[in-house]
Amino acid sequence: EADSSDEVGRLGRQFNAMAADLERTLRELRAERDRVAGLLEQRRQLVANASHELRTPLATIRGYVESALARGAGVPADLKRDLETVEQEIGRLQQLIEDLFAIAQSELGKLTLRLEPTDVDALVQRLVSTSAPLAWRQRRVQVLAEPSSSGLPMALADQQRLEQVLSNLLNNAVRHTPPGGLVAFNLAAEDGSVRLQVRDTGEGIDPEDLPHVFERFFRGRNNGAVGAGLGLALVAELTQAMGGEVNADSTPGQGSCFEVRLRAAS
Repeated sequence: EADSSDEVGRLGRQFNAMAADLERTLRELRAERDRVAGLLEQRRQLVANASHELRTPLATIRGYVESALARGAGVPADLKRDLETVEQEIGRLQQLIEDLFAIAQSELGKLTLRLEPTDVDALVQRLVSTSAPLAWRQRRVQVLAEPSSSGLPMALADQQRLEQVLSNLLNNAVRHTPPGGLVAFNLAAEDGSVRLQVRDTGEGIDPEDLPHVFERFFRGRNNGAVGAGLGLALVAELTQAMGGEVNADSTPGQGSCFEVRLRAAS
């Protein structure tokens, strides 16, 4: 009987020791979780702040480059080529900064959307008018907007974010289309929504890559070292935040089609 009591006591002490170890481990895990969460919060805030602060100096630099290019015949041919390269790289950097800023704002819970009736056709026309000359000059890629159907309704969207979606889709298409190729916007009304397509005659997407093109930091087999893998991810996140949907279809060697659907404004 005494041996039985000793055994029960020993088991009780072991159980208490295990419980104490478990509690200590849980406290350490909670502390580590809080530390990592704090570091992630600091990282998000740093990215948001840095992206915001870089906007103004980049815009200033681009302004000087565009001013120099506007001199036309007064710019030597070799200098003009260099300035065009600088202009192209500044544009890519600006797009990356805008994407990083939007993603950081989203992760911080500070991404605000103002959904209102938006003229998608007007946005497309404005984007094409400003981007087509640049795409032709830098890549020899033609950018156009196909005539939209009459009576196209307004879309329920945040205009600023929709511009970012359209710009990212256009930049992606131009980047993957060889010289002499075509990028075309097409708009239509379908089933209470506004459907927007961006089609290109580029290299296409590998079938194994297609399901992953909207994932953050994903770069496909044909991508090489181009792009940060954020543009299309942000397209999907912003479109979904506006209550829409996005998908992609592609045939390797023939081109790709990215489609965005947004609710029509009533």
